[in-house]
Amino acid sequence: MLDAMRRFVEAGRETLTPEKAESLARALVREGQARRDQAARLTRDLMAWSRRNSEHLMSSIRAEVKTQISKAGLATKDEVEALKRRVRKLESASRPAAKRTTRKKGSSAKA
Repeated sequence: MLDAMRRFVEAGRETLTPEKAESLARALVREGQARRDQAARLTRDLMAWSRRNSEHLMSSIRAEVKTQISKAGLATKDEVEALKRRVRKLESASRPAAKRTTRKKGSSAKA
């Protein structure tokens, strides 16, 4: 039983492949912790459990990275994109003014 528990704990620390889940289910059957007719369902349950744990871990990591980036004062991708749009808008707004200035200089040079 301890060996099966050790495998179960190890399964939580790494990606659980269908082969590993099946092997763990067979070990539980072999040690009398599950019936043979439960092995397939146990394998599916282990895979679902592993997937949920992986998703939870990734969610926790993303949240922590976001927190650390915020604390460090780094701009997010969305903030950088918003600044790019703002700069483009300001540049396009200043172009007609630059053309007007050039024309005025050109007309005064002719006079």
